[in-house]
Amino acid sequence: MNLEHEFITSQIIDGQLVYMLDPRAFELLINTPIIETQPIGAMDIVRHMMDFVNKYHTFSLAFYPLGKFNKWVFCLLFQTSDKLQRVQLENVQCTNCNWRGIIANSTFPELYLGCPDRWAALDEAFESPKVNCPACNNGLPRYAIWASS
Repeated sequence: MNLEHEFITSQIIDGQLVYMLDPRAFELLINTPIIETQPIGAMDIVRHMMDFVNKYHTFSLAFYPLGKFNKWVFCLLFQTSDKLQRVQLENVQCTNCNWRGIIANSTFPELYLGCPDRWAALDEAFESPKVNCPACNNGLPRYAIWASS
């Protein structure tokens, strides 16, 4: 697949050029895990991200080149009320009611590697409104801007 494919769009996020994959591209990449002649590493993790995006439509799958050899780095983007926010998924348990579920955490510094000012992007991520436990409305043990219900 090349970057001009109709299922790939580009956008500047946190000052960095990021490519977003339309879910219709997922099967193509599963069958041929190559973008611009560069093989996709850790395809098993990327497939889990694809499954998640197919289940939760407020998320998108994105990628960008990183490093001397421009290896593709994949990340999930969550659509907040005003922007697309990079997130890492985590399994958590509420310390109040023992609810267990998945959250989207925007505060992992590694999410912002390759950004022109990754620390400013991380500071901005800490400004994202947090969500509480969907079962008891208590605070969750990790920074969450989304929680499964």
